[in-house]
Amino acid sequence: PAARAPARRLVAVPDLHGDLAHARRSFQLAGISTDGDSWSAGANVEFVQTGDVVDRGEHSIEILRLLTKLRDEARDAGSNVTALLGNHELLTLQGDYRYVAREEIVRLGTESLESKKLGGEEMGTGYGLRAYWAAGLMAWKKTFAPRSELGDEIRKNRLLATVVGEGLCTTLFSHAGVRRSHLRKHGDSIEALNAFAFDSIAAVSDDDHHSTETAETADTTSPKPDPNRFLGSLDVFDTDSPVWNRFWSDDWNARQGAERDACAELESILTLVGARRMVVGHTVQPRGMTTRCGGRLHLIDVGISDKYVGRGAAWTCESGTVKARYDDRVVVLETPRVEPSEPKPEAKSETNGAHMSRRSDGASSSDAKGDSERVSTRVGGGWFGRTKTSGVVGGAAKKEL
Repeated sequence: PAARAPARRLVAVPDLHGDLAHARRSFQLAGISTDGDSWSAGANVEFVQTGDVVDRGEHSIEILRLLTKLRDEARDAGSNVTALLGNHELLTLQGDYRYVAREEIVRLGTESLESKKLGGEEMGTGYGLRAYWAAGLMAWKKTFAPRSELGDEIRKNRLLATVVGEGLCTTLFSHAGVRRSHLRKHGDSIEALNAFAFDSIAAVSDDDHHSTETAETADTTSPKPDPNRFLGSLDVFDTDSPVWNRFWSDDWNARQGAERDACAELESILTLVGARRMVVGHTVQPRGMTTRCGGRLHLIDVGISDKYVGRGAAWTCESGTVKARYDDRVVVLETPRVEPSEPKPEAKSETNGAHMSRRSDGASSSDAKGDSERVSTRVGGGWFGRTKTSGVVGGAAKKEL
């Protein structure tokens, strides 16, 4: 018989926000690159980046280009790289540049003006900060314009959600998280949800390839809709959308039954799309990656950029064992489990609850330093994790965006 192909390893890196150094370190922790710049993981690896590459830090463009390079190298090696659309990529497409790093804008403006050799360091003159700023904003806008390299990269290749992985690692990824209502409005289909998002972005761009109108039917007299207002009005991009909502990181203790309702909704989503868990970024968890709903929901944005916490981090899943990897520790977030049938009375007395804390990989409790202590309790037919430490941070940590 033919040899069975190796199972695809699933790894992910959360929001990077313009921090190139910590992005490279995160790629190393994910095991996809030994030097942080080139793909070295070989074949059979699925790598997901959860969006929000741009803004805050001063190396947004460099990280986007690095991710494109890694994707091409991974494809050649027999692996796959998927980068999701975050709310900050959406802001870029909407022409909202309030959160672009000042240093990156000034650097772009300096390079743009001084390349024209009309002044600057070499000639002993300068344009002044205002001129560099204005030129930098124009350069940023041009960098992400339709038909530009990075403009098309975001418009054509950034998914709202995707299901990847195999077996016990089959996982639904989304920047801020998918709600049941998102799928219901789009035929209960991840593919339809993504297609609608792509078509909506194309409708406000100059990209003729993705236009829904032909040359014969196009209305050339009507102005294109304002991208900020038009995209923001759609259910796939509004404040409750898969790129913006904070539902999955909210404080569920504020309302009785909120956790049960949320976990039941998540269970219906995972059943519909055929995934074991959902992984989201978007809201910083300063104490580290954490889980909810008994391991069915993973919150993995840990503030990689030095504009937040500043650290390398990666999420990995192999044979159903999920780990959070940092420079100073590895934390087991989830281990493969089979829901028990009727437990034997003698087993209960012998374990005396010890099974709750046992780790399948043999790691000591010190390896899980900083991880929230989860206790699984049977609630309404499902397993719901309750955190004893306040590791989950809601809208306050990234309140503005």
